[in-house]
Amino acid sequence: MRKMWETISEEFKKHDFHYTAIQVESKWKTLERSFKTTIENSKKTGRGKRSCPYERELAAILLKRNSVIPPCVLDENSVKNRASSNIIKKELCNSTMCT
Repeated sequence: MRKMWETISEEFKKHDFHYTAIQVESKWKTLERSFKTTIENSKKTGRGKRSCPYERELAAILLKRNSVIPPCVLDENSVKNRASSNIIKKELCNSTMCT
């Protein structure tokens, strides 16, 4: 991953934006955290609409990742498969149902 941030930093420098690889990585993590917070906020009832910078662009990238919206959610008794909205007893869940 370090090489990726260094490559991005070098590309920025070609366009006269001077950021270190650490700064680029930090900015990405901040944007990602802000987007995740926005998603979580919208799930809670009674809260106003919240947005984050570059929300549309981040959605195109991050909503494809299971770390942002996991395909299955576990609680103490069941597994909710988000793709089908089915609730499955925990003992019946296997890796093919939750991927």
